[in-house]
Amino acid sequence: LLLHPALPGKITDIVVEFGNSLYQDLADRFILDGEPVANADLARIWRATADPLWDAPVFEQFYRTVRALNWMLPSRRRIRVLLGLPPFDPNRVRGPADKAYLDAYEPQYDAHIAAVAEREVLARGRKALLIAGGGHMLRGLHADQQPHLLNAGSLLARRYPGALFVIDTLSVSSAPATDPRVQRVQRTLAAWPRPAVASLGGTWLGAITESLAGGEINWGAGRAMTPADARYEAQTDAVMYLGPAEILTASRPDPAIYHWGAYPAALHRLSRVIAQLE
Repeated sequence: LLLHPALPGKITDIVVEFGNSLYQDLADRFILDGEPVANADLARIWRATADPLWDAPVFEQFYRTVRALNWMLPSRRRIRVLLGLPPFDPNRVRGPADKAYLDAYEPQYDAHIAAVAEREVLARGRKALLIAGGGHMLRGLHADQQPHLLNAGSLLARRYPGALFVIDTLSVSSAPATDPRVQRVQRTLAAWPRPAVASLGGTWLGAITESLAGGEINWGAGRAMTPADARYEAQTDAVMYLGPAEILTASRPDPAIYHWGAYPAALHRLSRVIAQLE
């Protein structure tokens, strides 16, 4: 998708979950301006977070791919990558006195992603691709473990009705199922090309209000704010099918990055402090 020739004419920005907004200026220099940035400094964008989850090579490759794409474009058409995670400085977490700083992070997670998209994209009349977990983007859901707070997609949908088009991944195993509804999905998907995107509105699948196949289908029903929000088509506009769950692959971190250098030392220090605070 990033290398599709039509993309620069369709969007102006990409908002990502896997980036600490504390380093937005660094990301702009590297991706928009093409300035050289040391690997150790660049890695702070996805590694210096409250929950280090982004060590798989695919995340670094994403940033480098957008930079390479922008090299081929005039400055006015270059795509800006907006970092969606709340600003977080791991060096500020050193002991019990910093518990308030750490505790304030999680409640602002979804609100910050939504605020970035609103401030930098929607309020400026721009268009963006948002890349984040379904728990953040599916409409009508509450934030993870925070039933009183809306997730990012719900916040954006309420403030800008019709502006958000959501695509959820549909990863269903081809193993024999007993539920006839799951069997129907399996038969349908077997005939689809890979990859494929299909609209949900007005379909029988879009009308379901519960999770099927152990959460492989409409898993968000369990986090819906209202019964109406439990409808799959209320949460997402389309589904993307990449193939049966058992054949999908994943990008995995190189174990070597956890064995030597400054990064594992930083992880050990932060984990010890967090364990004390909990």
